[in-house]
Amino acid sequence: MRTIWFAALFLAAGATAATAQSLDGFLGGMLNGCQMSSEFEDFTQSLADEAAGSGMIRVPPRVKDAIGGADIQDREDHYLISVPVTATWKGLPLSGITYFLGKENGIYGWQVLFAATAEQVDATFGADEKRSRAILLKNDPMGAFSPDSVKIGKTSDGVPYFLCDLSN
Repeated sequence: MRTIWFAALFLAAGATAATAQSLDGFLGGMLNGCQMSSEFEDFTQSLADEAAGSGMIRVPPRVKDAIGGADIQDREDHYLISVPVTATWKGLPLSGITYFLGKENGIYGWQVLFAATAEQVDATFGADEKRSRAILLKNDPMGAFSPDSVKIGKTSDGVPYFLCDLSN
């Protein structure tokens, strides 16, 4: 019985990932020096506007079924915004996007959270991480960014992420 339950759970998880919407285009700019697609940039700006009380969240129609409601936390010097995501990126399942947006102090970045193992994330995105970091640093004549500005890692809870930290 335990084997059947595990097999059913495994097959259901695979089917969910296989049928989940791809956010490859929406997030793709991250792989090129932490650039943003126009949709991702507009969505991010709308989150900042909502956090500051001067606008409302605009989710691009193409990805609206994959993006959940935002949880905006007002911290002392920045907003921490968590957005649940039910989609894939390069075939790996995602669980969310976390933004940290400063209050006119230069804090600015986001991390895409995965519902996959750290090994899967590293295997799928390791080369992209290195290339994106190289592009970001090459296009940074003022030296504002560090090698850690683009990073694959794990949260304190062990959730794998791909980070773009453009704080200055």
